[in-house]
Amino acid sequence: MSVSLRPHQIEDLAVAIKNKRSFNLSEPGTGKSPTMAALAWYVWSREGAKTIFVMPNSLRDKAVEETVRFSGFTHDEVQVIERVDETLGPRKRKSVPAADQVTGYVNYLDNPDLKVIVVGFTFLKNYWEEILKYHPEVNLVIVDEGHLGYKTYNSKASVELYALMDKVERFHYNTGSPIDGRLDSCFTAIHIVCPQYYGSYNGFLNQHAGFIDDYNKVVFWQNEEKVTEIFNRHGVLRLWKDVHGEQDRNIEIIDDLQMSEKMGEAYEEFSEMACVELDGMFLEGSNPGVATMRARQIINCPHIFGIDEKTPKQKYVEGLAEPGTLVFGSMPEEVEKYAEVLRKNDLKVGVIHGGISRKRRNEVDLAYQSGELDVICATAVTAGFGYNWQRTKNIIYPSLDYQDSNLEQSIKRGERQKRDTPLNIYFLEYEKSVDQKVRKIVVKKEQLTETVMSDVKGLS
Repeated sequence: MSVSLRPHQIEDLAVAIKNKRSFNLSEPGTGKSPTMAALAWYVWSREGAKTIFVMPNSLRDKAVEETVRFSGFTHDEVQVIERVDETLGPRKRKSVPAADQVTGYVNYLDNPDLKVIVVGFTFLKNYWEEILKYHPEVNLVIVDEGHLGYKTYNSKASVELYALMDKVERFHYNTGSPIDGRLDSCFTAIHIVCPQYYGSYNGFLNQHAGFIDDYNKVVFWQNEEKVTEIFNRHGVLRLWKDVHGEQDRNIEIIDDLQMSEKMGEAYEEFSEMACVELDGMFLEGSNPGVATMRARQIINCPHIFGIDEKTPKQKYVEGLAEPGTLVFGSMPEEVEKYAEVLRKNDLKVGVIHGGISRKRRNEVDLAYQSGELDVICATAVTAGFGYNWQRTKNIIYPSLDYQDSNLEQSIKRGERQKRDTPLNIYFLEYEKSVDQKVRKIVVKKEQLTETVMSDVKGLS
């Protein structure tokens, strides 16, 4: 191997080898990827089996490099595969070599030298049968950041994963966020690793849904300790503090900011109904009503409604921002505006959100790591995983989305290793606004995760 695993990674590898289907639930920054790279090498070198490695598209290139680094594979044997007509838009298609335009694949799927096939969730959902057709030796599926691809039990992605796993013996599910807002977000992974516990989704509801209302919505969850025990029996868990040591955070919630008069007038039209909607949406995940969306747009992106003035949040961010700062918002228009404001303060700023190309995101990432950029303004849902921004001093949240996993994952971008100084984390809120309601939802979801995970120790 090119480099060595750390002792805890070797222990986790032993668990994965012994248990053909298991979880790795370790926190972000604890080194799950090297263990999985070594596992792929083990099943190839000892069993002659190939591997499918599935993850969010933005992580695929990094996964290739880490797999080669921590195994005996070459770059010819570990490649990203995607369909030209399936995952690439018209503009990107023009940049694909002519031969790939004909076959439809980038890095040919029928290449016999492939040993580790790196794909995104969409490709696996649509083309897993073709993978097995060209590579019948596949006997290991590794899922990275699984909570982003398989949180709904009956999605097409989950249903196709069930079908694939009927054909494959080994399965290892990696995520630092096994409970993502709802208790049933872990069902797909449990159903594949150890289906004997529930048998079906209805079996899961029978044991964990405390009450289902007339609209077939779960009102509250129960019996969470059973999920804890399942994770203990079938997975490993490494806490960040166990790998790197205790790490302090300086957290400040600024919840008394005052809206400008124009913002307040526009906000008032939607505020009452928005608060009613948010009071009842905890178990609904991230499906706010129209009033909530409008209210949040007005206070976070007032410029799109013609209120083109510097907001109290923008002024506060200006006062905090310095080289080594991340600004995480919930809306692309919001983070673009913060970037515009901070550039006027002579700061070099990069932007990452769903509308930014993967190539550009990689450029921003490298520029920030090298110090060429002072600040990154990003949405947590897009930039909350896969990045190593250890140089960060401050993380500022002018707004939150509804997922507790996005919050914790984005904080971990600045905690990849042991820090010499505590990370400063700031939450900005307008007084008596939907900001407090959204934070309350996130806190409730954090409490659900804590209920399940606090007693998980794992097999290693």
